[in-house]
Amino acid sequence: MDTFDSIRTHAARKHRELKGGDAIISARDLLDRARESTGLVVLQAGSEDPLLARGLGALHRRTESIYIDDSLAPDRAAFVEAHELGHYWLESPDDQAVAPRNLDIDRSEGTVPSTFSRVQGYSPNEHREQCANLFAREFLLPRDDARKAFLERGWSASRIATELGVPIELVHRQLSVSLLLPSPQTRPVSVGERVDQFDLDASQCRAAEHRGTPLIVEAAPGTGKTRTLVKRVEHLLKNG
Repeated sequence: MDTFDSIRTHAARKHRELKGGDAIISARDLLDRARESTGLVVLQAGSEDPLLARGLGALHRRTESIYIDDSLAPDRAAFVEAHELGHYWLESPDDQAVAPRNLDIDRSEGTVPSTFSRVQGYSPNEHREQCANLFAREFLLPRDDARKAFLERGWSASRIATELGVPIELVHRQLSVSLLLPSPQTRPVSVGERVDQFDLDASQCRAAEHRGTPLIVEAAPGTGKTRTLVKRVEHLLKNG
């Protein structure tokens, strides 16, 4: 399990612990329970307030407080609060955690900057913010809940966003992950079990068994890159 998978798992577990039962819960109710569970106080502040440190939200651990920009719409304020909860549950720094003003709700955690200047600018802090974003998405709308709401209840993305009180970009992102990407491998693996007992789909097989020319494969998070690479190494060894 990689870092992003572990964050998704942690966020979904926190969601289930606070929600209880199988009903879909609104962001507001979920966040109210998170406040009660953590003892955090959530306060609003003006956009120029130094407590926000020029961000949309800020976690102050010493005072057990989260400050949210009071100009945000309720759905975006909910996301920022969940983002700061991600910092609270995932990290233990002494510094305050600030949600930047250019917070990208639906940015893929697997996106790699494509130019040299962007690569230079990809900092540990940017990675930290991506992790908090991922936590917030999965905490407010776990992929399983997104899938059930869409397929079993027949709710559109806009209705899910309205019913839960979350940004539509978040819903689109969670639906795309839950509906379009392969389900993660959940079968338990016994000690000494060979990796080749895991099945690959057709596209993974083509990548694993390609020969003769260079090949570039683009693959999103959760599509089985590591499993495919292991199978490719096995294939190359078997074929000399």
